[in-house]
Amino acid sequence: MARKGSREGTESAGGAGQVIDQGSNEMTTDGGDLGAASGPNAQPRLLLVDGHSLANRAFYALPPLSTNMGVPTGAVFGFLTMLFRFMQEKKPTHVAIAFDHPSPTFRHADYSEYKATRKPSPPEFTAQLPVLKEVLNTLNLQVVELAGFEADDIIGTLCTQAQEQGFSVGILSGDKDCLQLVSRCTRAILPIRGITKVKEYDLDFVLSDLGLTPSQVIDYKALAGDSSDNIPGVKGIGPKTALSLLGKFQSLDGIYECLQNVTPARVQRLLTESRDIAFLSRSLATIKTDVPLSVGPADLVWPGPDISRAKSKFNELELYSLAQRLESLKPHTDGVHSKGDSASAVDERPQAGASLFEEQTEGSSTDAKTPRVGRPSAVTPDSTAPGTAAQGMADTFADEVSSAVAGDKTHTGEMTAGQVFQQGTAASHGVGSSTPGAEVSEEAGYQRTLALQMIDTEDELSQLAQAVQAAGGLAIYADVVEITRDFRWPSLIGMAIPIRTPGHDGQKHRAANECVGEVPLTQGTQETGRGQPVEGTEEMQGEQGAQGSAEIQGTRESPSALGTQGAPETSEDPADYVIHSFILKEPAINPEAWQDALWTHIGPLLVDPKVTKIGFDLKWLFTLCFKRGVQPSGEFFDTLVASYLLDPTRSAYRVPEIARKYTQLEVPFIPLKADREADPDAAGKTIEAHYGIGAASCLEATAGLKRDLRQEGLEDLANAAEFPLIEVLAAMEAAGVGVDFQLGQSIRKEFASALQLLEDSVYGIAGEEFNLGSPKQLSHVLFDKLGLKPIKKTKTGFSTDAEVLETLSLKHELPEKILEYRQYAKLKSTYLDILEDVINPTTGRVHSTFHQTVTATGRLSSSEPNLQNIPVRGELGRSLRRIFIPARGRLFLAADYSQIELRIMAHMADDPSMIHAFVNGEDIHTKTASEMFGVSVDQVDGDLRAKAKAVNFGVIYGISDFGLARNARVSRDEARHFIETYFARYPMVKQFMDASVESTRKSGCAVTILGRKRPIPDINSRIRQKRMFAERTAINTPIQGSAADIIKLAMVRIYRRLKDEGLISRMILQVHDELIFEVPPSEESLMRELVIQEMEGVMDLKVPLKVDLDVGKSWYDV
Repeated sequence: MARKGSREGTESAGGAGQVIDQGSNEMTTDGGDLGAASGPNAQPRLLLVDGHSLANRAFYALPPLSTNMGVPTGAVFGFLTMLFRFMQEKKPTHVAIAFDHPSPTFRHADYSEYKATRKPSPPEFTAQLPVLKEVLNTLNLQVVELAGFEADDIIGTLCTQAQEQGFSVGILSGDKDCLQLVSRCTRAILPIRGITKVKEYDLDFVLSDLGLTPSQVIDYKALAGDSSDNIPGVKGIGPKTALSLLGKFQSLDGIYECLQNVTPARVQRLLTESRDIAFLSRSLATIKTDVPLSVGPADLVWPGPDISRAKSKFNELELYSLAQRLESLKPHTDGVHSKGDSASAVDERPQAGASLFEEQTEGSSTDAKTPRVGRPSAVTPDSTAPGTAAQGMADTFADEVSSAVAGDKTHTGEMTAGQVFQQGTAASHGVGSSTPGAEVSEEAGYQRTLALQMIDTEDELSQLAQAVQAAGGLAIYADVVEITRDFRWPSLIGMAIPIRTPGHDGQKHRAANECVGEVPLTQGTQETGRGQPVEGTEEMQGEQGAQGSAEIQGTRESPSALGTQGAPETSEDPADYVIHSFILKEPAINPEAWQDALWTHIGPLLVDPKVTKIGFDLKWLFTLCFKRGVQPSGEFFDTLVASYLLDPTRSAYRVPEIARKYTQLEVPFIPLKADREADPDAAGKTIEAHYGIGAASCLEATAGLKRDLRQEGLEDLANAAEFPLIEVLAAMEAAGVGVDFQLGQSIRKEFASALQLLEDSVYGIAGEEFNLGSPKQLSHVLFDKLGLKPIKKTKTGFSTDAEVLETLSLKHELPEKILEYRQYAKLKSTYLDILEDVINPTTGRVHSTFHQTVTATGRLSSSEPNLQNIPVRGELGRSLRRIFIPARGRLFLAADYSQIELRIMAHMADDPSMIHAFVNGEDIHTKTASEMFGVSVDQVDGDLRAKAKAVNFGVIYGISDFGLARNARVSRDEARHFIETYFARYPMVKQFMDASVESTRKSGCAVTILGRKRPIPDINSRIRQKRMFAERTAINTPIQGSAADIIKLAMVRIYRRLKDEGLISRMILQVHDELIFEVPPSEESLMRELVIQEMEGVMDLKVPLKVDLDVGKSWYDV
């Protein structure tokens, strides 16, 4: 159930670094699992280890160790010590240990001096490598090495393949070269002092630690060189100059494209003189990602150690302490693990990023200067700095809640605003005193209070439900990864409600409190922290009245709490109010009764239409409800979806970032593992505070997000399509799609046989056997042996990518066979080999996860598995669809928008010829062929229609003559003529394209029919390649994004009708412009009519929308 943007609940204050606990002489790591959910639908987690570099570091880090017989074991011991800890803490499902092969690599062939300055490894080290591999064998850990390649290349290849297949990846290495592989779902862990201290790198930390992006790590070495590998670099350019150049020109290519702009002249001269050396150095520094391996990520499942064999081997090597730890070294293939486990304290901290290692967050330093747990000293404006406020809040609350855990729910201390918020931000708004009970004038702003309270009994849940109903709304925040395959409530849930301060005119302050309700705050809370309970919430308010509370200071420019109107925008002073934030904690005793109690008391709030629900990534809540048979209703506001609409180009969306932007509230961090082990009680209280304040931050951010949606013209899109779609996607995920597993296994065998036949055929045509997965060997066969002309060159030689092979296949049969082989291999590994893992054993169905906040265009995507990428064209890809079947006694009904992007282009371009063709039901490709080639419609044959079709769809993507020539398999001159003729026949299309580019150049973003916006900053880039790509994006986004708008609206409308009319039929899949429904035969006729009516009538365009329908007994049939 892991979803993008929903991993906030497990962020660490100290980031991802680690240190050794010298007292116990045992390394502590950050302890989080690899970002997993449970069950066969869980995201697989791959740990890749650079065996050679890690063993080398262990060898030099530890004193010489050997057995009584004199066998050296220091490197083995150090290596296993690090590996065991990371295996236990990171909980990978798949593992590979890569080693350098002793033979020369392709880099030595390119540059004979590569690594020539390195001294030979001492025999005491090399003697331990075969021993280490024997040990790894007893642990059932797969060792991978290949002649001609380094361990880095093996890791790079497996990492790239794993990311494409939906894995989260971690790399454990002693070589900084691996940092070029860091991505949104890949982290790297590097020892920085022996084996006792490590740095964990995500995207942000690579940038903050090195001043480089991962891709720039390669170009940095191309410029500055690398003495350890003897990579020459540009002579005369050092680290400082290299960083400066990359900061200004972004990349090595960018530097040489703008070489005339490089200053000073000396640097320009050095670059000019060493151009070839620079690009050679980049080639040497680049980790290969296409090594022809015999194994892939799916083959690396770790089943756990062979305890008997391992113990025998460990005792033989006298590694007795490690032998005792074997029992605790267990596989983690289907467990749910909290991502809150964190690294022990270390100075270097990466920032938040999505990877298999739990997400980290910016936070206060965990060095001796910042207390981790306990009551902080008095915080003043001078002593409170951004970044420390959240920890102060968490520390204070952790101390104050101790009595609540013991049974007394009273919080005893007071917290100043400086301990809750970034004081500098509050001061910049001109807010007055930051102490409780301060008088705040109308001109200065308004004051609010945050109160936190533990809920862990059914009586308290009942009282909370009453308070929510009185307030008229709630915010809810939980770590969605905790929702297991059984769809249980998470063990910790943050819930927040606003309650208005008494003494204010309710009518006057309606704008500030429209959905807050009329429940008054306990008398005197702001001044004394104590007061009298109010009617309807006696026990709850009585307990809360004695607890400490924290002021939330703000101005009229700051967002208010829950309310459809948001923060006041008039001159009226807004009402003060308390945000009550509750921590719902599952008790250790009788948790099942707690689960029932949650449904008894919280469940009705979810179905109450008068209660507004706010949260971050609310899809989990709908999914949970559907599993229970509960239908949520009322107004919902999702801060994740709102943030995505406001900027769809971001790689991730996180609660702390949203809170910083729209509130002055900081969400406290999950404590480090070392702190949790040292003081589990205090750490537990801080974790509880995290969820409570996280819910409050969602509540506080809502008005600001609504305001921005309104100001950006996105409010209608959000309310009409995006927010209602959350429920639709949750229902689709809960329904899943049926799978014929036996047929899948049969097709898998067919694919394996086909691959073998293709391999034999290729060998026969080539006249020799070679590795089909090796670009270098394939290049030799194609260009050296067969004499085909190379088309383009890469850093490592002539390219053999799909584009090149498609072009070469016009001249020889071998490239076409290679393309066919690659397609079989990719489909087999991506879908057939993992089929068993993605089938839910309880339902027997595949429950793909639909992502609403990933693509910049607004299109939906899916994962686990990615059904969007099953090829539509060609029998090979379509054959996989036979595996997906409806439930017994049901049928599949498929509804596909016909040529929707061309219809949108005709509408937006207002081209009369295209509009006439669509309105009159003419075949647009035949019509275009007739216009382009000057023949009658009757004279258009299949070849002319195919060329016109290539132009029609190519224009949507701003295709060039080169691209069209490749797609239509014509010469470049012919392609250029086709495009010129096309624009002459359809001049309004050309005007539309030019206008789209110009509009985007001025505004910085492309806009769809419904006002969806996509920022395109490179539209004004000085780099020609970037600018041209941005221009094509500016042309395509309004069309593709509008298609996304239309199908989302259609999904919402159909879903509502299915509910309103009480139909059994259900929507189960969305793929591009196609919707798949599972229908009983008795509803087939009705569903045909309903689906066509809603999909074709969803929006009035200048051309009609048309839907093609089909019914069958499998996805293939439709």
